[in-house]
Amino acid sequence: MSIPIKNKFAISSADEVVTFELQFNTHLLCVYDADLRLQGTNNTVQGFPVKGDNATAELDKFSLPLPSNVNIGRRLFIYISICDQDGKGGMYEITLLLKQGNNELTLSTTEKSISGSYARELFAVEFIKEGN
Repeated sequence: MSIPIKNKFAISSADEVVTFELQFNTHLLCVYDADLRLQGTNNTVQGFPVKGDNATAELDKFSLPLPSNVNIGRRLFIYISICDQDGKGGMYEITLLLKQGNNELTLSTTEKSISGSYARELFAVEFIKEGN
């Protein structure tokens, strides 16, 4: 049985690049894997998964393959682990920003408190053709 992905992002043009960016509002360590999968399969698109963390000053921003319309039907899964390194707990909010030209989609965990030594979050987005 196929489970539909609730969050959709409409791709409007083959020429404009689609980007996604993770923004972290926390003092907790966050580590992530972003996996772009081919339509209807569990196979990963070449160049993915991309991995990162919020422990560096490096931007957590990536581009999807061009032309952008090849991404229609693909699914982006971002798995995030949040780690309480010192056992003091804390709050976190993680935001995913998808953009193509003027088209934007923002998803957020909303502000949460960590309980225990770690927490997990998942963002899932399916790319569709604009107008569908």
